[in-house]
Amino acid sequence: MEFEFAVLSPTDLLDGTKATTSFSSISSVSSNQYKPFVSTFSLSIANSLPGDKIAYRYSRDARGSNADDTLAANIAIVRTRMTGVFWR
Repeated sequence: MEFEFAVLSPTDLLDGTKATTSFSSISSVSSNQYKPFVSTFSLSIANSLPGDKIAYRYSRDARGSNADDTLAANIAIVRTRMTGVFWR
């Protein structure tokens, strides 16, 4: 599972040209289907300003040539939760 995000200012376009930060999470999966797994990613948005937005996406490289992904089934993202820590 790959997670990628970018902090966008109000004038930025969501067109794929903004620099992003990527994370990867690899979980060992047995042949047991429908087993839930949790991946946690910590983001630093310390340079963001009020009014900025966070754009994010998940992806999976399930091609046969990817030795890290041997699951011969689909995955389902059932929940995304974001929490924040703010300082004044």
